[in-house]
Amino acid sequence: MSQHEEHFEYSQPGEDRLFEHTYDGIQEYDNPLPGWWKNIFWASIVFAFFYVFHYHMGGLGQSIHADYNQEVAAYNVKLAKLEAERAKLSIDKQITAVLKDKKALADGRTLFVENNRCSQCHGTAGEGGIGPNLTDNYWIHGPKAKNMFRVIRYGGREGKGMIAWGKKLKYQDMIKLVAYVTTLRGTKPANPKPPEKDAKLYNKAN
Repeated sequence: MSQHEEHFEYSQPGEDRLFEHTYDGIQEYDNPLPGWWKNIFWASIVFAFFYVFHYHMGGLGQSIHADYNQEVAAYNVKLAKLEAERAKLSIDKQITAVLKDKKALADGRTLFVENNRCSQCHGTAGEGGIGPNLTDNYWIHGPKAKNMFRVIRYGGREGKGMIAWGKKLKYQDMIKLVAYVTTLRGTKPANPKPPEKDAKLYNKAN
């Protein structure tokens, strides 16, 4: 059967239409794109003109960069208000609020025990290890909540104290940690570490 006859055979009405050209003995069918696909294609081109004019030429709409900067500015304003409200409360008052919140206190324990943040050096029960015992009344930097918060945020003794967590933990998480540590005082863990050489005895916890 000749190529022309083959083409005639496949070109009957209602059948798939075969192009006459041949490449390496291979022919191709004429399968036009569906009408809905072509309509979407042309509509996207028309939409693109309006989009470019609206956002980039006409100055009528904000770009995604402007939207982002606007949202960041709004967030910073909100954050500044929260920081101002937080500053009105003393560390002690914030700790007291967390001690009354069972979930927040549980969060503090999770922060202390999991991921070896605190328990790696202080022990899972605060008994001490590389770091000092947190269950007795001997303290290097003082026993008050503000003392502990400062150490967590800014770090301990230079060269041998613990690292600063201020840039690794959220403010509220540090508050929760301090609150949890205060609950460890007076507990009797197994194998408590003796007081550090430069620690001082405080008869009153706060």
